[in-house]
Amino acid sequence: MKLKSQWAGLLILICVALAAFALDQWGRDRQPEHYTIHFRTGTEIEPAENALIEKIARQMVAQETREAIIAGHTGPRGDSTANQALSKERAVHIKTLLVEKGVSPARIKTFGLGAASPLEINPDEGQRSYYQRLKRVEVTLKHI
Repeated sequence: MKLKSQWAGLLILICVALAAFALDQWGRDRQPEHYTIHFRTGTEIEPAENALIEKIARQMVAQETREAIIAGHTGPRGDSTANQALSKERAVHIKTLLVEKGVSPARIKTFGLGAASPLEINPDEGQRSYYQRLKRVEVTLKHI
């Protein structure tokens, strides 16, 4: 009888461990994914970013339970109204590229943050490098 209860206890332990593993994997699959797309100037993306846009589009087409939140950024230089408009244009440009690749526009939200959410300057990098990093769009894919 004692042997049966030991096997039953072991079986319960294995079931609990498998359930915990499955829940952990499910939770990881539900975590948002973050991507950064860099721009040259205006709304012209860096050529290397095309592959990343393609990857994002493939994920969204394959998983219709995902939505994209796209936030455009600019640097603090210049007119804040113009920077706000440019950051919005960048976000809308990425949305347009995703829609062209088959993503439903209803699953994409765009925001222009201008310089409202700047990156901290790294003392080891020059000003030019810092301002290059501000020419970006952040894409967050999350489950809806």
